[in-house]
Amino acid sequence: MKAYRIPLIVLSLAAAPAYAADADLSLTNDSVKGQVNFFDTNSDIQVGTGYTYHEGSRHIGNVDFHAQGRTAIGNLPTTAGIGVRAIGWDDDRLDGGAVALGGFATVNVPDVPGLSFTGGLHYAPSILSFGDSDELTSLE
Repeated sequence: MKAYRIPLIVLSLAAAPAYAADADLSLTNDSVKGQVNFFDTNSDIQVGTGYTYHEGSRHIGNVDFHAQGRTAIGNLPTTAGIGVRAIGWDDDRLDGGAVALGGFATVNVPDVPGLSFTGGLHYAPSILSFGDSDELTSLE
């Protein structure tokens, strides 16, 4: 049954951009991450899903639910949100997950349409972690 879990997540991420307000792809030397958010920045809520593959066969999936609003940092339009991120991971025989509390901010560059910088921080203490997770911190 585990063999079908990962391809279904990848398939849902591949099909989601047709319905998405925002799609992000992140590449590092060790990992690749795709994130799809379904509501635009004018909505009061944001729901998203993501998948990360980390070198060494670690698969990480997440589902996000945030309340969001618009503000500005200096003269840069910014969208900020606070909420929860449910994270599950599979690493060979070790599995775990957590429900993390936190938020994000996306700063748009008005002179370059479509260019923005995003950061996020979510934390789950041990009481909100399960499986082989003692606690979890997600920093992007």
